[in-house]
Amino acid sequence: MTGPTPAEILRAPFPEDQIGKLPKIYCTPCARSEAKVCTNPQHTKVRCEVCKGTITSAHLHLDYVGHAAVTDRLLKADPQWSWEPLAFDENGLPRLDAHGGLWIRLTVAGVTRLGYGDAQGKSGNNAIKETLGDAIRNSAMRFGVALDLWSKEDLTPQEHDDGVVPMAAAAAPRTRGRRAEAPAAEPATDAAPAGVDGKTELAQTLADTAAMVKTTTLLRGVHTTAKEKSLLTVKIVVPVTGEAMLLSKYIADRKAEIERPEQPRPIERAPVPEPENGKPASQPDVDPVSQETALASFYDAAKRAGLSKSEADNKFWVETGRGVLEADPAALLAFIHAGAA
Repeated sequence: MTGPTPAEILRAPFPEDQIGKLPKIYCTPCARSEAKVCTNPQHTKVRCEVCKGTITSAHLHLDYVGHAAVTDRLLKADPQWSWEPLAFDENGLPRLDAHGGLWIRLTVAGVTRLGYGDAQGKSGNNAIKETLGDAIRNSAMRFGVALDLWSKEDLTPQEHDDGVVPMAAAAAPRTRGRRAEAPAAEPATDAAPAGVDGKTELAQTLADTAAMVKTTTLLRGVHTTAKEKSLLTVKIVVPVTGEAMLLSKYIADRKAEIERPEQPRPIERAPVPEPENGKPASQPDVDPVSQETALASFYDAAKRAGLSKSEADNKFWVETGRGVLEADPAALLAFIHAGAA
């Protein structure tokens, strides 16, 4: 009798004791306050029984699986699994992109897929570890790791009457035959229950939060909160533009904006010399030049084309199959004169 395949091992649900609760504050003033609670009388600092933290009541929870649990799952599926960065810097270390994020290739059981991670606002050594762990978790998700944490409507999206594809948080409450776990409840106050104005204020706060988040995971958390509090059909004012719009449509627009790949600026090609006396123009001189000079010219050309160093390195690697530090000066100069950088 054969055992489970690597794919089955990767897709297997995680036990409850390996799933954590990550608190996320959805109130912008609370998040920006040093005390982590704003002046809104409905938002008070509480001891949350779900995440066990002392935090503003204006928060939600995302289920997550930590780096150690994901690594253990990868080892069970393939003890020889590996990862590598998409590009290296001049010191031979994994190169971060212009946003401080890291693109990697994760290989499991002979299959390779891309993943991306960032530090979520951390700095120093903790940022490096967080970035790598996030990238591995992200790419492992492409193999099906922890996909059971997504609700059924995420895996089989259906169009709702409000025109928005429902998005439960990556950590959305999972039923598994029991009642779904509710988000942190608002503490009791002397204030009257929120009416239309109160709902509009909360909907606007969620819209402001949606404008700030940079990942679809956090955006799904905003959508989940809006849905649970029946705010998707409330009109809000779009940050920056001031346009009036349903909160559901604004969240959908932000989702499309986050998922839209950045378009590189048009490449500035080197001018081609005019023929002299009917004779073909001579080719650019690529006689021996120092590696330092060639690299400087390469990055200058990339800058004129609107590319960062990491983007230029990645472009060179994709088109030549080599890193810029592996290429000889002549190859770098030829690449520039071909208008590819």
